[in-house]
Amino acid sequence: MKVFRIFLLVLLTVALGMSVNAQKANSKKGRQVNVPMVYRVDSDNDGVPDVRDQCPNTPKEMEIEKDGRKSKVKIEVDDYGCPVDTDKDGVYDYEDKCPGTPGDAQANNMGTMGPRENNGCPWGDKDGDGFLDNEDRCPDVAGVPRYFGCPAPDFDQDGVPDEEDDCKDKKGPKHNRGCPEMKDSDGDGLLDYEDGCPDKPGPRETKGCPKVVSAAEEAILKQASKIEFESGKATIPEKLQKKWYPILDKVADILKSKPETFMLIEGHTDNVKPQKSPFPDNKALSEARAKFVMDYMISKGIAATRLKAVGYGDTKPFEIDSPDAKPLTKPEEIAEYNKTKQQKEMNRRVKMTISSVRLW
Repeated sequence: MKVFRIFLLVLLTVALGMSVNAQKANSKKGRQVNVPMVYRVDSDNDGVPDVRDQCPNTPKEMEIEKDGRKSKVKIEVDDYGCPVDTDKDGVYDYEDKCPGTPGDAQANNMGTMGPRENNGCPWGDKDGDGFLDNEDRCPDVAGVPRYFGCPAPDFDQDGVPDEEDDCKDKKGPKHNRGCPEMKDSDGDGLLDYEDGCPDKPGPRETKGCPKVVSAAEEAILKQASKIEFESGKATIPEKLQKKWYPILDKVADILKSKPETFMLIEGHTDNVKPQKSPFPDNKALSEARAKFVMDYMISKGIAATRLKAVGYGDTKPFEIDSPDAKPLTKPEEIAEYNKTKQQKEMNRRVKMTISSVRLW
């Protein structure tokens, strides 16, 4: 019985195909063809007979609202009489705000697939906080994971989250943990939040901590800062090594005698651009020279964690060098401090500062 039903279904399909093809052929010849009524019924007038129309009630056009305006759109159907869904996301093109482009939908339009609740578009991340809008409890404001995409609570609105704010009901800067009180407990001119030793007065140069080097040791550091390198390079000429290596050894001895201290090594240059040099500019050259001194200290047994090498190039001339000085940016300003041979010699230096706290 089952085989007989399948046979009838196949026969009906073949007959339908032959009838439609005959109708098309005779239409071209101008002849009327007698097609059974069952093959001519097309309830929604979409060109697909009801017998094979999987969406028999699809209208030719429909009024939709898009961007706040209502308009009528023509509904295109596929070979089965259903509205076209190019990106195969279950939202028909006429109501899909991200329908994709015609072609192989699976291969070309995966990026436009989206749920019906988002009008057929993929969920985005408007506030860029890593939470998709459908999961983000605050989709318009960047937030953090522990608050499901919402900003951390900030009762006093001072920009410091309550969980980090020591004064939740009073506004204050982040560096003072949200509290307004700005104390200078030791009276050295540095507020406690920026003072490495808030209970002991000291100069800004050592981050508010007392100096840990004697006048004699300070003189050695100043002498070492004048180390002479090969032009455009970060190496000491062979003929000058006997002069400078012993001085650098003395710096290493100071550090060894003060094991709880740290040293910041700053490289500086004049404004003459390196010529025939492996370094592209003065900043790179100054960094390499500071790194040379750092590596030499390490070779003498000083732990790398106690050292920091930075390069400023020609942006911090000797005459204005201070912890508060901001690097210069304009060439004409830099040129003002490099007019004479003496100025240029003073600017070429590797400054070394020893402190009881890290200066970086």
